Amino acid sequence: MESDEAVWALYERWCKAFKKQRDHAEMARRFKLFKYHAKHVHTHNTYVPADPKKVAYYRRKRRQAKLLLSKGEDVSHFKDRYLPMELDHLADGSDPFLSEFDKDLLKEIEEREAHGAVKDATAELFAYGKPRP
Repeated sequence: MESDEAVWALYERWCKAFKKQRDHAEMARRFKLFKYHAKHVHTHNTYVPADPKKVAYYRRKRRQAKLLLSKGEDVSHFKDRYLPMELDHLADGSDPFLSEFDKDLLKEIEEREAHGAVKDATAELFAYGKPRP
């Protein structure tokens, strides 16, 4: 998340990993959606509570969840906030065309950029990794 170039390189690797055939123009069109989702995943996975008393508990739960996942064991008893997120196959929008939700999200991202808004819309658009309806 250091720079657009770093996110673009991640996007190219993501396309290869999910076997997405996108020409440069299509990648450029979808890049803002991908960057938004990548930032959301990164923020979720690196979050640490502000309350120092909760940090140790939170980190312990995160480590337990990662360990169980690495062993292929059930983690359904963990709350979503303790589970690591990953970029899925729709991180740059629906396939083969952008859905109305993706178009609306892209429009909102572009409007925020145009107005110089620095507020992160992640919390408004996602509740523990689930898009709002």
